[in-house]
Amino acid sequence: MATKTQTEKLFPNIVGQTAAKRIMRFYIEGHSASNIIPHIMLVAPKGCGKTTMAEAFGRNLVQKGEPKQKPWLSINCSSIKNLEQFFDQIVMPHLIDKDITFMLDECHMIPTDVQNALLTVLNPNPNNVNTFSFGEFDWTVDFKRISFIFATTESQKMNEPLMDRCKRIDLEEYSNEELEDIIKLNTNIVFRQNVLKDIATTLRGNARGAQKMANDIDIYCKKNVKKVFQQNDWKRLSRDLDILPLGLHRMEMRLLRALSEQPFTRLTNLAAKLGMSRSVIQRDFEMFLQKHCLFEVNPLGRQLTKKGQKYLKDYDKEYASK
Repeated sequence: MATKTQTEKLFPNIVGQTAAKRIMRFYIEGHSASNIIPHIMLVAPKGCGKTTMAEAFGRNLVQKGEPKQKPWLSINCSSIKNLEQFFDQIVMPHLIDKDITFMLDECHMIPTDVQNALLTVLNPNPNNVNTFSFGEFDWTVDFKRISFIFATTESQKMNEPLMDRCKRIDLEEYSNEELEDIIKLNTNIVFRQNVLKDIATTLRGNARGAQKMANDIDIYCKKNVKKVFQQNDWKRLSRDLDILPLGLHRMEMRLLRALSEQPFTRLTNLAAKLGMSRSVIQRDFEMFLQKHCLFEVNPLGRQLTKKGQKYLKDYDKEYASK
């Protein structure tokens, strides 16, 4: 049996993300020597494992001379309303004079006044200590005691100087092979006939989706008293859960149907057909379809590609009548 590498020991059961884990290992080893890490900024689309990676990283931050990891505090930044609330509900009870790893999730939602305060709090300096004054109170921030981890799906919305104070780590999209591994890690079911390959193509590169799929497979197998999952089982499960080829959502399918009605469709006409705004169509539905080359945009409007036409034809032949 192959000996586990040090990186594998630090991140057990974390599939993929080789580059990110290598960077984090470097800073974990640095923390072991100095109790200091740079302020980390994890950037990735939703479902790509930012929180999981951050928590795994945090489990390895142990203060010199201590037997276990530093305490962990994670907040979703949509809950932060203003600087006063940030101080009253987070800083004062949880961060003052504490050894702690502090994660700010979806940090692009941090209010402007809090982002501006963090510019002072996180300002790099040789002493690794800053003081921020709020009202009559001075908050002394010692980077040997508090480790900051940020995570966001929309880095373009962040205050640029604040981003510049952080070490940015971009998470990679998961390959289908890695998604297969995530499913296998999260269930004890035996898979036959390369069925995992077909399942992985519907997960949109999303690790959270793979975990949820493993749960759904467990439910299916318990309900049907099965320990082995085969192609026929996948056909039944995908039909029951309305899982479309490539993992398309129903609204994305509607969009393709609308485009199939004429050679070219203007975005305004498409919005009218679907009953939603142009911006919502562009932001929420078109990106994935374009990524898979199912339609294209040209001067005459939006047009189904040959691949998009084949997708609809194959779907109608295989699924629609069932």
